[in-house]
Amino acid sequence: MHVRNRGDIINPDMKNNISFNIESINQLSPEKRSDMIRIAIKRILNEHPEGVTSPDLSEITGLSIKTIRKHLEFLTAVREAYKKEYGARLTVYFPNGRLIHPYSDAVRKIGDSIFSFQRIDNTWGSFIYVQERKKDLHTNKTKTVGGILIERNSIEKFIEILKEEEEAWTIEESNNKFKIGR
Repeated sequence: MHVRNRGDIINPDMKNNISFNIESINQLSPEKRSDMIRIAIKRILNEHPEGVTSPDLSEITGLSIKTIRKHLEFLTAVREAYKKEYGARLTVYFPNGRLIHPYSDAVRKIGDSIFSFQRIDNTWGSFIYVQERKKDLHTNKTKTVGGILIERNSIEKFIEILKEEEEAWTIEESNNKFKIGR
């Protein structure tokens, strides 16, 4: 496998295409600043489907590597980005993939959460992406709070295991109630 040099993937024009500058973004509230940074990172990832590193993103945006890594970890945790490690010193980040069809996005409300279900294809295969969002009581906007990616051909097994875990929890809870009641 060929591991790229940083110069192989940075488009010099990207620095001029970022939708914010450091001075103006620092004047935003922390929440809006994070949103702007994540939007910019996702845009850069989408423009570089072959992947980028945190130093690449730092160079493109002018933000510190520490800031970039913090936002990449969030985007990875909510499955809006993926990372692949090439040894101990090189981690490359990729966009999450693309929707198979624009109508494949379904939204369901369960309790206080809103879940979206999307069919996604990416370099690693075909998946169902479940993203959890919650409404922020202060802004009345929804925010991503988590996500899970399940291989499409593993959905039935995933549901089977999830049901087994729920049954085990129910048994454990009833055993604990029994022990406490004595």
